[in-house]
Amino acid sequence: MMGFLAPGLQNLLAERDRWALWLPVAMGSGVALYFALPVEPPPIPCIAALVLVAAALTLLRRRAVLRVVLLGLGVALLGFAAAELRTAMVEAPMLSANLANVRIEGRVREIELLPTGRRVQLDEVVIQWRPNPPAALRLRLVGVEPPLVPGDRIRVEVAGE
Repeated sequence: MMGFLAPGLQNLLAERDRWALWLPVAMGSGVALYFALPVEPPPIPCIAALVLVAAALTLLRRRAVLRVVLLGLGVALLGFAAAELRTAMVEAPMLSANLANVRIEGRVREIELLPTGRRVQLDEVVIQWRPNPPAALRLRLVGVEPPLVPGDRIRVEVAGE
């Protein structure tokens, strides 16, 4: 029977005992595809595609090669969905209002050096004229003076545009 199959299909069937090793590759490909997209995709198409693949897997019980391909696609979709879920879970809230001509105070929690300055994470945030400031805030400061260490308290005047 193997003589009637295309050479690529023969190779695929010969590697049957190693198919499971491709599942992490498929999942990683789904994650990579998610992060390669230029915009944040809505979750509904991914969920719909997962449902379609699951339905196709149940309908095509007797077609082993097609099931393997669908299983790989389903695992890639699971990787895509996992990346989408993780991104939604760690998404930081954004300030909705423009902070112009306002004073921000807080305690330095973390400092990240950038080529043109620093990114400073603050906690214990106080924003002038704002009754409920966020619990934490991240600011980009131009330059490296004055030197800062975690635990320092800073006050920054944000100028208008």
